[in-house]
Amino acid sequence: MFKNNLAITLTAVAVGTAAFATEFWTAEELARPPGPPLQPRLGYDARAEEYDAEAVFGKACAFIEYWQVKDPNDPNYGGIREGENMPEIIQTDNTQESVWVWSRWRQLTGSRKYDDAVARSWIYINKNPAWEEEGWENPASKYYRIYNCGWGMRAEMMYRRATGDESRKNYGLTCARFVAENPIEIENISYLTNYLCTAWAVGNLYEYAEDVGDADLKVVALSLASKVKSLAEEAPGWCIGYNSWAMSGGAAIWGLHNSYFQEHPGDERSWMVKHGPYLKTLVEPSAGSWDNAWNAWYMFGHHSCYHATGDDSYWSKFDKIASNLVAQDTDDDGGIPPSQAGSATGDHTWVTSYLCMMGMDRIIRDLSVTNFAAAAEPGRLVLSWDPAFETHAAAYNLYRETKGLPGRAKITDTPLTGDPPYAFADTDVVPATTYRYWLEALSPSGHYRITGPVERTAGAVKATFALGQNYPNPATYGRTAVAFALARAGTASFRVYDLAGREVYRTRGDYSAGKHVLELAFDFAPGVYVYKLEAGDDEAAKRMVIVR
Repeated sequence: MFKNNLAITLTAVAVGTAAFATEFWTAEELARPPGPPLQPRLGYDARAEEYDAEAVFGKACAFIEYWQVKDPNDPNYGGIREGENMPEIIQTDNTQESVWVWSRWRQLTGSRKYDDAVARSWIYINKNPAWEEEGWENPASKYYRIYNCGWGMRAEMMYRRATGDESRKNYGLTCARFVAENPIEIENISYLTNYLCTAWAVGNLYEYAEDVGDADLKVVALSLASKVKSLAEEAPGWCIGYNSWAMSGGAAIWGLHNSYFQEHPGDERSWMVKHGPYLKTLVEPSAGSWDNAWNAWYMFGHHSCYHATGDDSYWSKFDKIASNLVAQDTDDDGGIPPSQAGSATGDHTWVTSYLCMMGMDRIIRDLSVTNFAAAAEPGRLVLSWDPAFETHAAAYNLYRETKGLPGRAKITDTPLTGDPPYAFADTDVVPATTYRYWLEALSPSGHYRITGPVERTAGAVKATFALGQNYPNPATYGRTAVAFALARAGTASFRVYDLAGREVYRTRGDYSAGKHVLELAFDFAPGVYVYKLEAGDDEAAKRMVIVR
């Protein structure tokens, strides 16, 4: 079935709530003007200032799984329900989206928590394939099969990449061939939904052709992409800056970014600089609108422009929309509604999938790194890593934990910036001591993703004397630990001085050559102190801070 229009009315109760009626999006309904403006539930331009994109993604996975049909005797077994207030509507597109979301989660985390859910989804999809969805009898409504086939390709690709299972490949290929063999009317500018769904499908068709090595499919994808590009150039305000059904002009930008400009990368930046400004940032809700879905596609488009141009203003617009969408999970169940005017109990699975793929995954993707490793060199451990993509995190921090001691501490005084390749030398290490490291990637707006840990033992060097930094530092609760190494067996003394030079602590003992950890109990007043280690002719000193 088609996605149904949301006819929003306010009920006469103490606090107004949105109710949703369902009806098909016929050709006539697609052409009707928008309804009157509505008040956003959270206020226009609401934002979630701080959030972990991976955690948001994980909660969305659970929300979508909750709305799957799990009764094996139900004819819709495995399908994904539309949403909290439309549980009777079960769709192929919703279900394909779930395959992408759960497969991506497995790829990101290694978790197989949703493997059974994915298997159920495939049962429904095989019974209700994308290329058999309705609407094909009317030229203005052929978009629905094309849209579904776009998701079919995307879901099968992600499933195969995450699992290595090629048993669903024929489904993805059939979706690809349907798009290639059944072009729909897009030259008629009044068929905007056809145009936007074709742009979405073309972006997937090109990637799918590359993925499976099908040269014929690639030729068709580029031919269709050229038509999408030409129409966008003729009417950019309409093709890029407008919305129809569940789509908006961000689909055109992404579709071209993922098809035509993959083949013509030298032309992309100037084209996006010229046409990217037609993208909207936040569409205000109106009666019958799916403004959250439209905003998700605009978000997708802004991210594509960011990658194409390197212009941080596109990231800011992308982040503004993403934060707005995340903020709308007011009941903390992982789902969001199709409209800013929707109720907290009107969350939908499909627009939640949009949030995952077009928003959270873009953040996670940009903050991903490869080849994070630690190498032992004389007197130091060297950390190195590469960004996973050309447009990458704005800055990085490193954290370290000494194995056997609790807690981790940041070892970068300020975030590391600049261009790859990246490397950082940790010189404050004790020979034969094992350390764990974590890398924190930061986006331009402060989102973060942690990679690690990697573990490495500092090289044991003969005849080496070393004094490590106390941990924790600042020290609290009257205890801290200091790692040190002696070049040879013998007597070592450990002293602590205040900044006036007065000795406030002393201990002495016989130690073997190699590494040791001194557990220090104290009752010093808060302040800055100097601790000093002496062993024969060797000596070293460091500072520590004591707080209450």
